[in-house]
Amino acid sequence: MPTAVPPSDYSSVVLTAQFGDEKERLGAIEHVIATHWKVLYKYLRLRYGIPSSDAEAIMQSFLGEVQRKGFLELFDGSKSPIRAFLKVRLDEFVIRQKTSVNEGFSFPLDFSMVEEELRTELRDPSQSADEYYEGEWLRNIFTLAVEELYGKLQPQGQTLQFFLFLRHDLQQGERLPIEELAKELSISPDMAKAFLKETRSTYQGIVTDLIQSLTTSSTEFRKEVRLLFGNAPDHT
Repeated sequence: MPTAVPPSDYSSVVLTAQFGDEKERLGAIEHVIATHWKVLYKYLRLRYGIPSSDAEAIMQSFLGEVQRKGFLELFDGSKSPIRAFLKVRLDEFVIRQKTSVNEGFSFPLDFSMVEEELRTELRDPSQSADEYYEGEWLRNIFTLAVEELYGKLQPQGQTLQFFLFLRHDLQQGERLPIEELAKELSISPDMAKAFLKETRSTYQGIVTDLIQSLTTSSTEFRKEVRLLFGNAPDHT
């Protein structure tokens, strides 16, 4: 059984979702949903071959269950990450065939956007649904981090730094040399390198903050960061 009290040496959104007061718990659950719903929906569509209209109803109803007090009582972060727990509970939910939408759940979800991604993305036919889920979770974390990075830099008038990072570090295929990008952006190569260093640091901080929010111990945090980056930077 999971612990009845939160660990005293670690704090995270997931722990707040488990042990916080009602207002804190609901806010934390929204974060858990926001970081997982799209990946869960894609898994649901691919694993069970459910039509989009039925999948939307199932997902809305399932997320209503996630919001319910007590849903996370059985979650134990020492045994598996929150994404694995949610996937297992979704599987159980589908087996029970509870397809009615929970009317009390009103979290806005852009299913049409996800359907477009499913329609256009290239998938390995030999990949299992579980493998696909793990890969999509990783991709989703990085996508959320890029969105947050832009949201942080744009109000500071640093869109040039953002697009430099996007073009150089996240470019699909062959990267343009930093000198070419600097010329294109009318800055010096040294300035471009300095911008990239600072933006990379900000981006990594955003990713590690996201990971900490979804883990329940320092051990789990380090394991998840190694999964994303190959090492575990200091993060307190």
